[in-house]
Amino acid sequence: MTVTEMYEKVNFNIRAIYSDQIFLDTVILAELNTELAEVAGDYCIPKCKKTKTVTFEADEDSITGYEAKVRVPTNFDHDLFDVWNETQDSRVTIYPNVAALYKEYDGCTLSGSVAGIAHDDDYLWALLCPETEEDVTIQYYGTPDTLSEDEDEPDCLPTRLHEGILVNGATARLLGKIKAEIDAGNKNVNKYLADRLVAVARLAEHCKQSPRSKPYRNRRIQYF
Repeated sequence: MTVTEMYEKVNFNIRAIYSDQIFLDTVILAELNTELAEVAGDYCIPKCKKTKTVTFEADEDSITGYEAKVRVPTNFDHDLFDVWNETQDSRVTIYPNVAALYKEYDGCTLSGSVAGIAHDDDYLWALLCPETEEDVTIQYYGTPDTLSEDEDEPDCLPTRLHEGILVNGATARLLGKIKAEIDAGNKNVNKYLADRLVAVARLAEHCKQSPRSKPYRNRRIQYF
C-alpha cells in the first residue's frame, strides 16, 4: 500500500465511527512511521538486514589499558547476528554485552586481533585490540526507511500486512486521541489493536527463519 492509500484507510476507519473526525495527513504519517519503527525494532524482518564494514583502531587508555570501539552505523537497530574480521579472514565471536566480552579475556594480553565483539548503546566494542587497524564486517537489522512521500511504500513489510499492522495500528493510536472514544472506554481502540495483533503474529511467522543474535556465553563445566 502507498502512503496515500494508508491515509485514506485510516481516515475511513475513524470516520466510520466518528463522522465528525478527520486527521491531517501529517498526523497520520507520524503514526504510520511510529508503527513501522516499532514493529521493525521488535522483529528480525528479512528486508531490514544490513551489512557494513567498520574499522577498529588500537586505542590505549590510562584506565582500561586497551579499548577498541567504533560507533554503530547510523541505521543500526538491533540484533548483531554475524561478524567477520576481513583483515584476518576470520569469524568474530559475538558476546551479549561488554562485561561478558571483557570477562572472556580476563587475564589475557588485550593486544592482538579482533576476535570478539559486543554491542553497547551507541558503540561496538572489540577485543583483542588490534595493533594496527582492522576492517570488520558486521551484519545486523537496520531501521526501516522513513515514509515521507505520498507514493512511498513500507517495502520491508509484506504487502499483505500493511493494512493489518500499519493501518490498524495508526487507527488505534488516533482513536485514542478522541475524547468520545476515551469516554467510551477505548472499545474501538481495543478492537483495532486486536486486529493488529493478528497481523503481527503473521509477521512473526514470516520472520521465523531470519538469522538473529546468538551471543556466545562461556558455560564452564561443573563437576558434581
